[in-house]
Amino acid sequence: MNRRAGAGSGGAAALAVLCASTAWGQAGTVDAATDASASLLQPLAITGTQPLEFGTLAIPPQGECVYEIDVAGRANAPGGICQFLGQDRFPARFTLSCAARALVQFQVIHTDAAPAGAVFAAPAAAMDIDGAGAGAAFQTRPCDADGISEIAAAGRLTVRAGALHGFTGTVGTIRLEVAYD
Repeated sequence: MNRRAGAGSGGAAALAVLCASTAWGQAGTVDAATDASASLLQPLAITGTQPLEFGTLAIPPQGECVYEIDVAGRANAPGGICQFLGQDRFPARFTLSCAARALVQFQVIHTDAAPAGAVFAAPAAAMDIDGAGAGAAFQTRPCDADGISEIAAAGRLTVRAGALHGFTGTVGTIRLEVAYD
């Protein structure tokens, strides 16, 4: 019995040493891995290439005149005393560099800075993207196939009787905001 106990004790001790050395060996070779990830986007870059220009406008003796420059640069006025008096008029233009064919959210925002007696605002068809035609001030469209989108923005200037005669200057701002969809 003792013999067995001694043999058993020696075997148990050898097994304990073997397990300890195996555990030690595994602790030295255990490793782990994790993934590396990234998001790659072509940055959006906007350049304002042309400001909106109304030219010279008539101030009505009474009431108001609503002048619009559309996205193609066409002038719209009700006629009569409400006339574009100068020839230089064109829409605002922007150029956007973006990932070709990626969906982009475009928004033009008009801010009034007109003098007393006038109000600058956006018309209903405020923006054209890549020649697709006049549309709303907020649109989601793909960037052009060449990675360069051309944007035109329209504007409306309402001039009331009593507006400041001889004023020349900024009547507002047009800001283009873009983001990938």
